[in-house]
Amino acid sequence: KRKRLQTGGVLDSSQAEALLAKKSGGTQIRRLEVEGGGHSEGRSTRQRRCRKCGKTGHNSRTC
Repeated sequence: KRKRLQTGGVLDSSQAEALLAKKSGGTQIRRLEVEGGGHSEGRSTRQRRCRKCGKTGHNSRTC
């Protein structure tokens, strides 16, 4: 996909889906990642923890 777009070719969504299906064997997971942009909005970030003691709010340098 990247090489084709870099050489000036035009790639519409139906062609992109066909290429992805051919490349990945047509799996539904890969198709959903492409449609959703690859990022899940429902995913929450976890609190970072210290490696030494496991508590949040500081890192191992300041532990």
